[in-house]
Amino acid sequence: MWRVEQMLIDFPHHALRMSDPRYKRLHLKYKAFRATHQDRKPVRYYPGREKWMPLPKDDTWEKPTR
Repeated sequence: MWRVEQMLIDFPHHALRMSDPRYKRLHLKYKAFRATHQDRKPVRYYPGREKWMPLPKDDTWEKPTR
């Protein structure tokens, strides 16, 4: 496991491209969610969730709506 971790650390990293207005909009949306749901982690804001691996058994995840 150490080798895989080290490989990921050493792998070249690239900045994510996002416009400032989009970043600010998403950040405000996230902060508003956290202000009203302090014990939850948001998942509805991320596109492509249907391709994710199952979330771990953790009651702090927001319940996805379908």
